[in-house]
Amino acid sequence: MLLANYFKRIKAIWHPAMFQGWGKKSNYFEGWYYKIVTADQRHAYAIIPGIALHHGDRHAFIQTMDGIAKTAEYTRFDLSAFDPNAQMFAVSIGDNKFSSSDISIDLPHIQGRLSFKNLQNYNGSIFSPGIMGWYSFVPFMQCYHGLVSIGHKIEGQMQIRDKVVDFTGG
Repeated sequence: MLLANYFKRIKAIWHPAMFQGWGKKSNYFEGWYYKIVTADQRHAYAIIPGIALHHGDRHAFIQTMDGIAKTAEYTRFDLSAFDPNAQMFAVSIGDNKFSSSDISIDLPHIQGRLSFKNLQNYNGSIFSPGIMGWYSFVPFMQCYHGLVSIGHKIEGQMQIRDKVVDFTGG
């Protein structure tokens, strides 16, 4: 298992959006930030799925933030609900799915599916595989960053509390 995790981590260096924490057991955090804004800019949300492995508190989570109302909610999941894909950027947390092409959410306060079209990728190189440049190779960094898309279009709707919000064209 140790060798398998090593190879997954090496592959992930050249795919910065993919899960990077293979084999990590403690003192580790990783999350993916989705900013979604309606075409008319009246609704702006951030959705952050991730894992936190700190001081015996090991869990997966989905944080949602309403940028207009300036509110946030943090939904905890058992760590066993966290399921990253080793071949591409795709993460499941329970019934919630996240990838570069879409998200599907089923939380008490927000449900729906959004698709992302015409993704504009960040093109790295062999010596600079992502937005962090050569720092991607430094093994003791406190935090790493990767970009999935620097621009794209959204299609779909979300039921947010008591209203349906259409993100199409956003």
